Amino acid sequence: MVEKCECAVSCPNHCFCTSVKTSCISRNLTSIPNGISEQTERLYLVDNAIESIYNESLSGLHNLQVLDLESNNIKDIQSGVFSNVYNLHHLNLKENDIETIRNDTFSDLGNLTFLSLESNRITDLPAKAFDSLTKLTLLSLESNRITELQEKAFRYLTNLSVLNLAGNFIKAINEEVFFGLHNLNYLYLGDNDIESIHNESLRGLNNLQVLNVQRNHLQYLQSGVFDDLLNLEKLILLQNEITDVGAGVFKHFSTMTQMKLHVNLIHILRNGTFEGMLHLQFIKLSRNNINLVEKGVFRRLYELEELLMAFNSLSDISGLFEDLKKLKKLDLQHNLLTSIEMKMFKGLLNLEMLDLSGNQLICNCALVSLKDLYIVRDHGVGIICPDTTGVDLKTIPDYDLCSNKGIFCRHENVTIIDGYSIDTAYGISVIRCAFMCDVNQECNAFQHDNDLQLVCNLWNIRDKSSWLTNVTRYVDLYNRC
Repeated sequence: MVEKCECAVSCPNHCFCTSVKTSCISRNLTSIPNGISEQTERLYLVDNAIESIYNESLSGLHNLQVLDLESNNIKDIQSGVFSNVYNLHHLNLKENDIETIRNDTFSDLGNLTFLSLESNRITDLPAKAFDSLTKLTLLSLESNRITELQEKAFRYLTNLSVLNLAGNFIKAINEEVFFGLHNLNYLYLGDNDIESIHNESLRGLNNLQVLNVQRNHLQYLQSGVFDDLLNLEKLILLQNEITDVGAGVFKHFSTMTQMKLHVNLIHILRNGTFEGMLHLQFIKLSRNNINLVEKGVFRRLYELEELLMAFNSLSDISGLFEDLKKLKKLDLQHNLLTSIEMKMFKGLLNLEMLDLSGNQLICNCALVSLKDLYIVRDHGVGIICPDTTGVDLKTIPDYDLCSNKGIFCRHENVTIIDGYSIDTAYGISVIRCAFMCDVNQECNAFQHDNDLQLVCNLWNIRDKSSWLTNVTRYVDLYNRC
């Protein structure tokens, strides 16, 4: 709906105007039109063919606060163009063809709070290009052709909250690049060519909450590089070339809640890597080369809810998850796991999803208790047992899962009693699996027909019926014994 005005308002041809707004969107304009009311506070010239902004283009528009020139063909901005619009607080130059920014391009815009230069062709940022923009809270330089950042290039932007430098060709973050940005909350450096971050580069960014350095070429994280980021909540380092995380790199991240380190080349997680991250809720480590996780690496991560470690080379996960009391989602799909025991997940009282698909698990009745813990992912399969012709565990009846593994149980878990195995004595392999897989995988006594009471007493099971119902729910031992 177009705003109405009772008074006569000067309005360019083919535009829509109110007392404070002039809208000339998608009008094939090649220049800023004449006839714009001096009372205009918001000027929208989006999606036209404007190539240049001249000194007289904005003459007399002293009340202008918002200027939106997104999606034009602007190549050059002359010096002094903004001298008459000193009340401007929002300037959008996104998706143009701007190649050059001068030291004085924005020198008259001391009240500006929002500046977007996203998706242009800027290659260099002069040392003093933003010195006058002391009230700026958001600066976007995303998707340009910037290769280098000058030291202290943003030194006077003391109110800046968001700085977006993603999608450029920056190769290194040198010392003091972000000097003076004490109030910065969000820093986006993704999709560049960054190979290194100087230890002093992030000094003074005490209020930073989100740091995104995804899709770069970082190989190693040096100790001390993040030491000043005392309020960081989210760190995104996905799709780099990180092979190792130095000792103590994350030691000051007491406020961290999310960490994304997937699609790197990490091969080992050492004790202390996540030390002190008491509020961490989400870790994604999928698609690395992780083959060793030291036993205490996740110690004291009491708030962790999601741990994603799919597509690695893990063969042993015993003793890793004991402190993760609030864990809800554990993704271990496509690793090198062959056997699973319930004690590996001891204490995970809130676990809702366990994905073990794509591993080469030995199917046996020890997996029965896991059937309610995992959900089918988007690839359509859950836990797959190669020795049951690739059938999804969720579809295998509990009885068949045990009886299908008679050979496994016989070779690995059968205790001989009076010279006879349980299977030989009773001919019921499922009873063997029921006892040995769910009760410490040992059968210490089973001597006479229906003598279940002796077994219960030996295992200190006070309530025989409760044990039969809850532990061996997949076998009706009353009938079979």
